Amino acid sequence: MSGTDFIARRGLAAALLSTSLLSAGCATVQSLPKDTTRGLERDAGGLTYFLPQKLAKLTITREPVDPEEQAQALKDATAALKSAKADQAAKKAAAEGEQALLDQLGADASARSSQAEAAELTKAAQDLSDIRVTKAKAAADAADKAYRAALQGAKCAYTGKLELLPAQADVSHRYVAQLRHNWLRDDTVKLAVTPAGLLSSSNVVAADRTGDILVEVAGALAGLGPAGGKSALWSNKPQPPKAQELPCGEPRTIVQVFDPSDEDARLLVAKRLKQADYPFLIGPISAQKKKTLDTKTSDLSTLDEPPTKLAAVSSDKSVADEIRKSDRGAIFYRSPLPMTLTLEQKADGENWHVIDAILAQLPQAGPISYIPTNSSAFVKTVDDVVFADGVISSWSPDRPSEVLEVVRLPVKIATAIISVPAQLLSLRVDYSSHAKALADQQAAEITSAKTLSKLQKCLNDAEAAGSDGLACLPPAP
Repeated sequence: MSGTDFIARRGLAAALLSTSLLSAGCATVQSLPKDTTRGLERDAGGLTYFLPQKLAKLTITREPVDPEEQAQALKDATAALKSAKADQAAKKAAAEGEQALLDQLGADASARSSQAEAAELTKAAQDLSDIRVTKAKAAADAADKAYRAALQGAKCAYTGKLELLPAQADVSHRYVAQLRHNWLRDDTVKLAVTPAGLLSSSNVVAADRTGDILVEVAGALAGLGPAGGKSALWSNKPQPPKAQELPCGEPRTIVQVFDPSDEDARLLVAKRLKQADYPFLIGPISAQKKKTLDTKTSDLSTLDEPPTKLAAVSSDKSVADEIRKSDRGAIFYRSPLPMTLTLEQKADGENWHVIDAILAQLPQAGPISYIPTNSSAFVKTVDDVVFADGVISSWSPDRPSEVLEVVRLPVKIATAIISVPAQLLSLRVDYSSHAKALADQQAAEITSAKTLSKLQKCLNDAEAAGSDGLACLPPAP
């Protein structure tokens, strides 16, 4: 081999090696933030997913108050409480009696097993009776409160319910995951999303094949020679009361779905409740804004719809641009944070009292993070991620040692340089042997054909002369 060929081959190997080192740490999957549009975007090829959020639902019903009906309700609730307490006393006496009998039996008494079962049953009945008394007492207290309010001139009774809805897509945080394939890698990507557009699992495998390519190139060269709105369900304008039909006015039931992590959204709900003359608000709301809401002369028109979350999209794009410029891969996710939501009622004209509260795990209240999806030179990297409604639950990265593979690479190349020429030589020997055997077989077939032709001619001549054809046969060995 000439020196020029040797230099060219070493240059090819060096180019592959340097390219692999430069591509180490490059992205395998990148997530690009996108606006939520119906049209087809030019660079929207890939899998669309959203970051999760949880909204809250408030339902409040208002009914007219009738003092006579409230008095009857209080009477019924009091009677139910009295009956529950009597049953509780009976169940308690029965449980104590069965337990006393059990205590009198010896440890080896034959009836102890059945008596122990009877004691357990009566104790369970007592526990159920205790629960009934607790519920009956709560109902009696509520009826007593409603009756007292009716006596003081209250015209309306309210029932409120605050609940957290299942996780759904946050349209202000939309991403398109795209595969970033490299010609020196084997890339395998599997992303799964729920029907709501939230990530459920991610498996990204990147196997750098530079070492295998160098080994194959070395063997081949050696064989050639030696060298990543608006949700109000009622009008903003309060409807005029209809005192003759409904003394409490309209609407009778209010339902609102809102983002509980956004104080402006909570304040907007409070505005609509105030406009409908409902003495409730969703907390927490800052004392200053609550005071503004309480002021009779306050201009509620200043409490407009929360602005669309375009700022969130812009912020996501700026961060994603930095990640993309550094050629790093990313799959974004949210980690939920706990938040206490309260339902407050204005009871005495000035003070607010908490009448209901829930502890909510809100993804939109937590930070946005990302799982890096980058490859490494000479090794196979794996990122296995599991999500629950878009919230990460596990991450299983697999990162083998690149240095170990680099140390093994010269041995693999040397083995290829030695083994490939030997394999080629063995192939040539096998080919020569097969060629000689084929030639011998062809010569034998030609000789056999000539002998058969002579025998056929001899038999034909003997038949024409009327002589015996046995003389044409070759003598026996």
